[in-house]
Amino acid sequence: MKSNKILFLHVVSLIVVFAIFGLFFTTAEAVTFSTTSDCKDLKNDGIQFTATVSIPPEQTEIWRDRIQVNILDPGGADYHTAGTDNVTEVVLYATATGGTAYQCQQLTTAPDDNSFSCNSFPAGGTIGRISVRFIPKFDGDKLVTGDYKISVENLNTTNEIFSGIAPINFMSSACAWNQAPAPFTPKNPLNFIFNTCETAEKIQTFSFYESTTNPFTIVSFPLNETIDAERWAIVPFPKIDAFDYTLHLKFDGGDDADSDPDDHLELVYVYTRGTEPAPSDFVWNDNRKKAWKDTKTPIKLVEGSIKIERQVAPELMPLSVPFVFDIYYKNVDPTLGIQNSTFHFQRSIPMQSAIMCNDPAKYITTTPIDPCLTSRQIFKLPLPADTPIPTYFNSSFQGSATFSTASWRDVYFHVQKCADATCTHVVGSDAYVTLVHVKDPETDNRLYGYVGIWGDVVSKIRMKFFGNVANTRLRSLDFAARTAGTYRIRGFYKNTNPADGFPNDPAKYGLELFVTIPQKGGDATCLSSGKDGFYKTKWAGCKENHNPQSLEFEAIDEHYGFLSNYSNQRLVFNFNPSISTVPMAGNISELYCDWQVLADGYSASGAVCKPDRIELPPMTRAIVKGGRIYISKRPPMKDGPNQFEYIMAYQRTTNKDNMNLFIDVQYVECPMEAIPETGYSLRSPAPLAQGDGSFIFTGNSLQIPAIGLGMDGGVPIVHLNYRDGTLESGWNLKMLGGYIGELEGGAYLPYAGNSVLTGHYYSQGVFVNLVNLRLEDEIIVFGNDGMKYTYSVTNSYWTQPTDVYQMFQPNGDRSLTLVTCDDYNFITDKYQKRYIVQATLVNSEPYLP
Repeated sequence: MKSNKILFLHVVSLIVVFAIFGLFFTTAEAVTFSTTSDCKDLKNDGIQFTATVSIPPEQTEIWRDRIQVNILDPGGADYHTAGTDNVTEVVLYATATGGTAYQCQQLTTAPDDNSFSCNSFPAGGTIGRISVRFIPKFDGDKLVTGDYKISVENLNTTNEIFSGIAPINFMSSACAWNQAPAPFTPKNPLNFIFNTCETAEKIQTFSFYESTTNPFTIVSFPLNETIDAERWAIVPFPKIDAFDYTLHLKFDGGDDADSDPDDHLELVYVYTRGTEPAPSDFVWNDNRKKAWKDTKTPIKLVEGSIKIERQVAPELMPLSVPFVFDIYYKNVDPTLGIQNSTFHFQRSIPMQSAIMCNDPAKYITTTPIDPCLTSRQIFKLPLPADTPIPTYFNSSFQGSATFSTASWRDVYFHVQKCADATCTHVVGSDAYVTLVHVKDPETDNRLYGYVGIWGDVVSKIRMKFFGNVANTRLRSLDFAARTAGTYRIRGFYKNTNPADGFPNDPAKYGLELFVTIPQKGGDATCLSSGKDGFYKTKWAGCKENHNPQSLEFEAIDEHYGFLSNYSNQRLVFNFNPSISTVPMAGNISELYCDWQVLADGYSASGAVCKPDRIELPPMTRAIVKGGRIYISKRPPMKDGPNQFEYIMAYQRTTNKDNMNLFIDVQYVECPMEAIPETGYSLRSPAPLAQGDGSFIFTGNSLQIPAIGLGMDGGVPIVHLNYRDGTLESGWNLKMLGGYIGELEGGAYLPYAGNSVLTGHYYSQGVFVNLVNLRLEDEIIVFGNDGMKYTYSVTNSYWTQPTDVYQMFQPNGDRSLTLVTCDDYNFITDKYQKRYIVQATLVNSEPYLP
């Protein structure tokens, strides 16, 4: 899926509390406004704020007539600037999730052009979302921060129908485009290949472009303050032992339009080989710092260069260096660390080393390889016009003057890959020559394709030769390879049997080429796809709405979300909070993925399925089966189809492919089973639940010294099963009698957990005096394991008969919950409350019965 939303590093939060006056609108709950994730030029575009509301049809008519939007600055002054249209847009939506946008018409007759008529909104409709765009106040170039007041009035009566506070802090104006990872594009030379030819210079410089269509651009700055050059930091990867380098980045500032095009803002970073990269190794001078201080937004990265200074022998240069540069503008508060920087973007340079001497007939550089493709890629190797075909074949061969009588000949090409930067050593490869393009006496364009491949490195090409070899020339070769690097191609071997081998003696072959294939940076061309998934979870109604819950979610009817990687590269899909309704990846505690391999020869080894990212190895698919989400409080429940409380978006930064996980939170009512009624009717001395003599004794007994219970060795504890095997059916109190009952569903004494004990109330009940217990009073259990367990009272309270869940709330590793009846009603002959005492284990020791 594609998403047009731009990653906004610092999301601005706007809390707007609506105050309603007169007969127009009343609300008991504050409405929260927030910004869109778009990054805007605050001075020219302003900030768009939106909020979910519910304005009924009779009040919608006020909006459809004429309204005035007023802004008060943080000092409380009227925020009207003569001739300035500071409220630029008001848009209404019929649903909370958006949908059709109804643009309000701006009226030119009202003061300061901040009046609107929203008559495009359907008559009789309910407004579900409001969007307001306004330009914050600037004092010179500095944004005035603080609490802005936004109010909406009925233009006819001047009655205020909405008002709110918009706090804007220093981070509210920090905004940059194109902070996603991207490669630099080589400028001069047209590749990033360090030449290791013995005649090449030890110091070589490579210039590059930033993307012209999506350059990193600082659109607005915190408080529009001046830029402190020393807050820039560059963290490079990897550590290098073979060379020093200098990275030079050039930016254009917003005040550079009339200046010298070569006069840039500059960052110069210096690295010394063998050292750990340090983010502060910049080269500064007063002019360079002053240029940053004096510039204005927007500030755009345009180009740069990297200078490599070789410090080792050419053959010791690394074949490949995948440079990655993390570039930060640090937070004004240094204690927050580099990871909490105001801006952060990442650029890469795929540097290589290869022998590329000045001989076009022998040293060839191709177009870059696409790292995303899984198959071999074909490269055309152009040769100089005068490249001859060797004429040294054995004496039995006699060339012909015409094609029709020319003799066939099997020609062999052997390909190996260079194992070092000067190709002194070679190794096997899976590359080979596929096509030979020649000029002969009859035509300038004759093609010979391969007729056999041995070991993926030797190709046999059947050709015809002419006696007049002076007019027979090689034009080009087609070459198939999977990976970047330097390859050595030898062809036209004298021997005709590959089993005889391919000797290094130049007299044995007629052609030698060194072909360097550059690495293409980035993964923008890698093919991937995402499919949305739909999930459900349950909010437990038995718990308090303001308490957090960790909820497991599962797919609805197996509608799983999945991501597919059809490329030869590892792809990363990061959690994107700007297009999610889950605040951050930290709210997702677990993500469960299954993996599929999409092609032979690949595996899911190294795959990552985490809340903050999903990493797919080449040719794999991640299927999200479910997960666990942490919710701080009960969310507002949404009604109707396709209404989801939470959306989790995972997105590739290079091409915006993404997968959304839609989570429906269902409210589960607390079970209404009654806590056991353990009292006696005051109308009759007979117990409410008769014992039948079939008691299940547990071997445990209970004593409570503070109320004199069980002082003769403890009251026996019996086990109480569910009536019909389920919690909903309640417990079989016929098994209680004058004993203490241990309820099924709790922990069984003396094992760990929360054990729930009940007993009858009033004069004949064992728990008649339970309400007299105080904090830290002792409750003693004599266990069937020969141990004496002492518990201390930690809490006691009354609850409703239907609040059965209260009994089973954990209270430490080992705890007791004692429950009995209270508050007898003579009219209904029922006990209207239950009394609960909680206690935790404080000591255990052996005892002698």
